[in-house]
Amino acid sequence: MYLLSWRGFHGNMCKGFHSLQRDGQMVDVTIAAGGKIFKAHKLVLSVCSPYFQKIFLEHPSQHPILFMTDVNAHHMAGLLDFMYSGQVNVKYEDLPNFLKVAEALQVKGLHGESTNDNEERDYQQQQQQHAIRLQEQQRLYQQQQQQQAAAVAQQHQQQQQQQHQQQQQQLAQQRQQMIQAAQQQAVAHAQQQQAVQQAQQAAAAAAAQQQQLVAAAAANRNSFKELMKAKHAAAAALLSEDYLNNNNSGGANANLTGSPNNGTGNPSKKMLDSQKYQKYYSKRKLVQQYEQEMRAEKRKLGIEDVIQAAAAAKALNLRLNNGMESPRHPGTPLPDPPSTETASTSTTSRSSSSSSPLP
Repeated sequence: MYLLSWRGFHGNMCKGFHSLQRDGQMVDVTIAAGGKIFKAHKLVLSVCSPYFQKIFLEHPSQHPILFMTDVNAHHMAGLLDFMYSGQVNVKYEDLPNFLKVAEALQVKGLHGESTNDNEERDYQQQQQQHAIRLQEQQRLYQQQQQQQAAAVAQQHQQQQQQQHQQQQQQLAQQRQQMIQAAQQQAVAHAQQQQAVQQAQQAAAAAAAQQQQLVAAAAANRNSFKELMKAKHAAAAALLSEDYLNNNNSGGANANLTGSPNNGTGNPSKKMLDSQKYQKYYSKRKLVQQYEQEMRAEKRKLGIEDVIQAAAAAKALNLRLNNGMESPRHPGTPLPDPPSTETASTSTTSRSSSSSSPLP
């Protein structure tokens, strides 16, 4: 709490009451003394004089009139000035009579020594009470400050506790997140290991299957090689037999051409030529079937085996072309056989008989 003090309070009050009394404003009592009339305020007279206070309390009236028979007019005017302003000018020779009148009217400040002592005592009491009030206010202020400081400290402590709890919660959340992340990583690692194992198993299975396929392909190649060797041997034997037969028939044809019936022509010679054509055509069909089988196996086997088989077929073809030359024009291969019913019949039978060893 704060004490607000008006330094000019007493002077302002004195001036204000004196001004109102001099101007006759708001007056509520009339005093008649020494043939003159004075206007005053009951409140001021009661405060400054116990005599007037007693009269106003015993005889209450809205506007009383007091007759002062033993009081001169100039004494009454001086007393009123003293009560309103606290001071008055009095002549030296008139001072004893003025003090007697003031004592009779019990005017404070002029009513003997006891009055001054009482006023001094009242003033000291007021000062002591004022000091006590100041001390109490200071004590209350200090208590309020201590309470505020305690409240601030408690609030600060609560804030620190809340921050500590929040930090603990954040640490717990981070720890939980780390644990979850570690678990997820462990699960992912296990899944990766499982996937790697599955991939390894799949790779091992694929490798085993590939080895089986390689072994099967190798077996197929070996069987194909053996088959090709058998076919080569059969074709070579057939070509050798045909070559020998062609040579024998060629010698016989030469003997027949030296006979005297050359101009008319020999029907047996024509029959032999048609047989040669049929044999040649059958051999060509055999070679074409062999080449078709080669092309079919080329899609299944490796390029090396195909190249070897192609080289063998080429050699066989060259051998066939070299062995089956035309008897009438050496050095040129035989032409395609004529399209006769007997040639086609014999060709069909020859091809079926010659291709019988083949699968």
